[in-house]
Amino acid sequence: MIYKTQIVIDPLVEEAYQEGMHELNEFWGINWVENTPDVYIVGSRSEIDQIKGKGTSDQLVGWSKNRNIFVLEYQKMESESSYKLSPEQYKALMKHELNHLFYGIVSGGTPGPLWLREGLSTYLSGQTALGQWEKPAEFRGFIDSDSNEENKKYAYAEGGFVVELLVQKFGKEKVILLVKQLKTIKNLEGFKILFREIFGIELEYGVINELYLK
Repeated sequence: MIYKTQIVIDPLVEEAYQEGMHELNEFWGINWVENTPDVYIVGSRSEIDQIKGKGTSDQLVGWSKNRNIFVLEYQKMESESSYKLSPEQYKALMKHELNHLFYGIVSGGTPGPLWLREGLSTYLSGQTALGQWEKPAEFRGFIDSDSNEENKKYAYAEGGFVVELLVQKFGKEKVILLVKQLKTIKNLEGFKILFREIFGIELEYGVINELYLK
């Protein structure tokens, strides 16, 4: 596939990028100032499909790969996706995708559970605070979000609120330590052991919900 690109000036994207890099550097304790991510603004659903090499859902409006992030053009959100994002929500989308790149650096490229990586991006981008996901009455699916396609939704619907809870109750340092230590585990059982060692609690719905509902 051959592409033609051009440099564009988009104040909304630039503001989101600068804010996101500053806030994420601060959270993760990284000074990422060289070889920073490139942003590709995609103009249509067909362009997304061409880049991804397949037909895509109208819910796909952004993703990250290597040192790049791709986002659907703000003005095309309503016509080319199922979303009607406000400028603040669009900026949060940008930060969400930027955080995936920070996560990759801190984790050493180890993906870890889907709920953790999506939850961190949802929380740190401000998407939970903006109400893009309804606050759950209780958690009932995030631990199993890697198990099948149906459970995948819980990584997004619950993950951000789980990360927020962990940061509030235990501090961001322990959450960052969890991500840093991902390279030491090989499966879900190993992750549960690591989680218990760091937070002192079991990664079980009953335990997490008890902490959540206090």
